[in-house]
Amino acid sequence: MKDNRFYTYAYLRKGDKTPYYIGKGTGKRAYDRHTHRVKVPDDRDRIIFLKENVSEREAWDYETEMIQFYGRKDLGTGILRNMSDGGEGPANPSPESRRKNSERNKKAYEEGINPLSKLTLEERIEYGKIAAKSRAEGQWLKDNPEYNGGSLGRTSEQHSADSAKAAQIGIVKWTKDQRENNPEWVEKQREVSRQTGLRNAELGLGICGLTTEQRSANTKALYEGENGDYYRKLLSEKGKKQYAQGTGIANPEVKKKCVEINLERTAMEFTVVSPWGETFTEKGIKPFSRKMNISHTSLSDIIHGRTYMVNGWHLPENDPLLPLKLFREGKTKKEVEEIVGCGASYPSSLFPIPKEGYKWCVCCFQELPLDKFHLNWDKNGKSETHRRSSCKCCKLEQDRKRREARKNK
Repeated sequence: MKDNRFYTYAYLRKGDKTPYYIGKGTGKRAYDRHTHRVKVPDDRDRIIFLKENVSEREAWDYETEMIQFYGRKDLGTGILRNMSDGGEGPANPSPESRRKNSERNKKAYEEGINPLSKLTLEERIEYGKIAAKSRAEGQWLKDNPEYNGGSLGRTSEQHSADSAKAAQIGIVKWTKDQRENNPEWVEKQREVSRQTGLRNAELGLGICGLTTEQRSANTKALYEGENGDYYRKLLSEKGKKQYAQGTGIANPEVKKKCVEINLERTAMEFTVVSPWGETFTEKGIKPFSRKMNISHTSLSDIIHGRTYMVNGWHLPENDPLLPLKLFREGKTKKEVEEIVGCGASYPSSLFPIPKEGYKWCVCCFQELPLDKFHLNWDKNGKSETHRRSSCKCCKLEQDRKRREARKNK
């Protein structure tokens, strides 16, 4: 037998008799002063019944329809003081309403008014499981699956229709607007999610409570189980579709963000000084090398202490002029290596960057103009770009010593 004992009612203002609240109820709900967040009119003539003797669903639907027609003051869309769009549960509560509900619930917990506050953590978790199971098995949820989002044996087309229906309620639109236009709200939600994940990890709840080995085992079981071929094909098709459309992981912005996150999590932080004296503190040797157009192997040697300096790049604690001073003092390569603590086989790489049009001589250790150096010879003749490492004067002295050495043999 159909239950037609419900009604939809409205509270009217004193002056213009316009409605300021729309509700749904049964029995004496419309006159109850203790269960309303708005003031119930003292004059019962200002309490009117818009629909009577209808089912609960009809009363809810008409309540939602009338709230949508008159609009809400908290959202700036109308004249009603309702804090939600009506219907079953608090559909589309305003941010202010959410904040007040949260503060009220926290206060109830702190004062011990809420019965759940007297339960232990284990008892609350068990209570939540029982409540979730009861909700999932309820007939109303099976008739209205869009409020849960669960499959309940429904097809993908039915899911799409349910999602569209849920979007019309307004909360989906509001959330999307916040994500696109309110970066502070997005950052706050990320922090809330992170803290929730950390708390769940401590309690051993959900995926956050699993170890890396357990997650790997679950993934392996998914792809190697009875339906493994289906999931592998599904993942492959999803990846191909994303790369074809440039979405998901194939989106350039997402790729860039993934690289940044990976560098932040795993890359080693280092500090180096450039040839022009600027100090850089970065993460990730290869990305920094590409940005500065230098060899990443050379930069890695500097950072890990295998090289004192390369083309002017050095660590903050290293004196860029020390190798040059030591060579000018007459130290040998081996002696310089012992002092600086790394290789000195190629002295020119340990010298500062020369001025434009100049070059360091590795024999007299002076900064001389390029015309003081002989051109190198290659198989095709003289090279117009590369010059000898020794200046012309030092080259003459080297040749003289070689001739004398040959005569003394």
